[in-house]
Amino acid sequence: MDTESTTKHMLDYFVPEDNETNDSAVHKQIREQVKELVDTEDIKLFSREEIASVIKKFNPKKAPGEDGLLRVFGNFPSFLTELYNKCLKEGSFPRQWKKSSIVPTVKPGKEDNRDASKYWPISLLNVAGNVLHRLMIELCIMCIPVLV
Repeated sequence: MDTESTTKHMLDYFVPEDNETNDSAVHKQIREQVKELVDTEDIKLFSREEIASVIKKFNPKKAPGEDGLLRVFGNFPSFLTELYNKCLKEGSFPRQWKKSSIVPTVKPGKEDNRDASKYWPISLLNVAGNVLHRLMIELCIMCIPVLV
């Protein structure tokens, strides 16, 4: 196999086509649920400090993306705070932020295998998407009641 056909095979394996005709009953139900509007009237919005805290945790050498979000927040913190809160209020995750780099990592003990299943596809979101993802995780963690 040459490099091009190997890459195509790995992409087909890691990123299968999203085809509604192949959906199970559960997948059909999930597709319907995500179309419903989310009631966000009483939701706590992200603060500028929360966003700054998440952004500061990034290692600029490891976070993929050409967006320069770290510098943008430093210059326009109110704009980005409004942008992330708009995503929260609308229950949306911008399509552009879903773009990622896939890094195939060999599973332990599978080094000699020649099949694509020997890899874990590690997906690295760009910085803007990763910030929203982490903000949502922190929001969910804050909403979980503390068990005593």
